[in-house]
Amino acid sequence: MSGSLNLIAAERSIMEPAGVLAALSSVEVTAQGQALTIDWGRTPRGANRAEVARAPLSLTAWAREAALGALALATAGGGYELTAPAGRRLGRVALRGLKAGTLAIGGPADLQALGLRLAISVPDGSGRYTPAGATPGLPASGLVPPLPTPPFSAGVLDLGGILARRIRLTLVTGDRPDSFAPIEGMALEGAEGFASDSPLDLALAVEGGAALWAFPGEMPAGNAAETDLRTGIETAMQAALDRGEPPRLALRLTASRPSTIGSLRFRAEGALLRRIAAPPGLSLAGEALSLAAGPGEAPPDGEVPTAASADLSIRYFGIRLVPELSDPPSGASGSLVAGHVVGPADMLRPLPPLALLGARLARIGVSGRAPEATTLLLTLQDGVTGAALGVPAKLTLPASRRFGTHWFALPDAPLVQGPLVVALRATAGRFLWAAREDGAPSLRLAVLDPDPGGRPVRIGSGTLLSVGATSIRRTGLALPPAAFAGAWPSLSSDLFLTLDFADLILRYAR
Repeated sequence: MSGSLNLIAAERSIMEPAGVLAALSSVEVTAQGQALTIDWGRTPRGANRAEVARAPLSLTAWAREAALGALALATAGGGYELTAPAGRRLGRVALRGLKAGTLAIGGPADLQALGLRLAISVPDGSGRYTPAGATPGLPASGLVPPLPTPPFSAGVLDLGGILARRIRLTLVTGDRPDSFAPIEGMALEGAEGFASDSPLDLALAVEGGAALWAFPGEMPAGNAAETDLRTGIETAMQAALDRGEPPRLALRLTASRPSTIGSLRFRAEGALLRRIAAPPGLSLAGEALSLAAGPGEAPPDGEVPTAASADLSIRYFGIRLVPELSDPPSGASGSLVAGHVVGPADMLRPLPPLALLGARLARIGVSGRAPEATTLLLTLQDGVTGAALGVPAKLTLPASRRFGTHWFALPDAPLVQGPLVVALRATAGRFLWAAREDGAPSLRLAVLDPDPGGRPVRIGSGTLLSVGATSIRRTGLALPPAAFAGAWPSLSSDLFLTLDFADLILRYAR
């Protein structure tokens, strides 16, 4: 009769969640097999690879007793030869009518009273019988080791380690194997045999699939087998994922005859991986961006990865935000946002008098939206004289209902030597310029700076890494796993730079 064992969560489990090892003291295996299940639970969204770190299997062969019925009996060598059916080995025999002359013998006491021993001999390769045990036993004598003493009680002889298809029983006198002398008048009416069967042709395979392990022939009782099925389990688990199936494997342990396995231990430890070879690059320019993995790549689900990593290349453009002079970006959408309508007249936003002295502006960002196609002109003015400084910057915007930061490039901006005013007007259309809480139009300022200064790149609310050079390359960079629970994380920095990720891997331990 076949059975079933779930390797994750069952009363007879042989593997528990998170790779915790459990074990079975014994398992009955038949030709129909013993079902085993490896269940790694749910598949995290997007997981496309199975990785098995180790899948150790260990088991011990146990002998299994089976009744053979009446044994073939023949007289030979002054005793009786008992023969089991082909392919079976005797483990126990029940003797009926064992006598020395007219005296019945049922155990060691009867033998001792008669000054006799019951010798058990087995044939060697040439067919010659050699004593393998005796009861009562014999102690060691010089270089001759002691003979095993099989238990003998109520006519039942337990052969123990003397396993053979054919044995010879003889009532003898003598205190050494080489001096054993069969008596006259031994009688034996019959014998019932009990086989000691070791597991035969053990095999473990995926249901309907490839074999994982096998022990052809008979596995001697007491022998242990240990192996790691990592490669086979990983191949089968990957095939299940490729078919869109859950990470669950049905295995079957079989034997050519009813067999008993002891101390069965098995587990499969590893991880389900979501691997994205080439996520789209990000260009950070003063605003946070989501690490969207690309078209067709749904965001991660709520399960927090055990680990996350990626290769990362960073290129810094020599421009950085001035956070102390920059207003938070506007994330509002729709029309109900406080601010100012920019038309053909200049809308002015003065900067603090001592702001940016000795620096050179590279970008100015204005927060808002264009309700219609609009062309904006931004001019830097001297805060004292009102004179224009440098060349005005022009920006054309499409109509949009989404508020955001719109950056003007200032390639010819002069070195800041005094108070500044930012003047903005629309040469076509109009612009809704978001305001701060105090009513002043919102600005974001970025300056030229060749030194990134170790400023951080942030992922979510944490730091991904500090940038101390204009070009950085990291392989297998560890990412914070919690940042990938339920959504793609946002990345931000005061530095204007590009982030190119490769080989993004989210690892979910199983």
